Amino acid sequence: MARVLSTPVAIVVGAVVIGSGLLFGLRGRPVVYVTTPTPITVAPAGAVANEWRPASAETQAQIAAEARQAIEHQWEHLARGCSQRGGAKETFEVRLIFDPTGKLLSYGVNDPPNETGRELARCLRSLTPEIQVASTGKPVTVQFAMSLQ
Repeated sequence: MARVLSTPVAIVVGAVVIGSGLLFGLRGRPVVYVTTPTPITVAPAGAVANEWRPASAETQAQIAAEARQAIEHQWEHLARGCSQRGGAKETFEVRLIFDPTGKLLSYGVNDPPNETGRELARCLRSLTPEIQVASTGKPVTVQFAMSLQ
């Protein structure tokens, strides 16, 4: 009758074989330790801080006026595509974010409290306007109210 090894005994035997192979196989290799620290480079404080400073209030007001004028030209087109979703007059908060070159990065429309307004806001968010403003060299966020009649 043949003798059968149980599973735990087979696991222990396999671990011993693998462990001894590692021990004898790696014994002749030298151990290398990294002892030299890598230098940390830090950018000058003015360069990094200046890059992330927001645009001045005057510049933001100028961009807000320019963006509002640009979106008003397209708002009728955007509203026409969504007007069948509700008949009541709704006011929406529109938020636009422009990169330093004046290209539109983000366009958002906040939801009004009623359900019809939420549907309209979802529709308006799906129709992104094509807006380009003057280059400011800094990112600009603009938020204003627009109404849909």
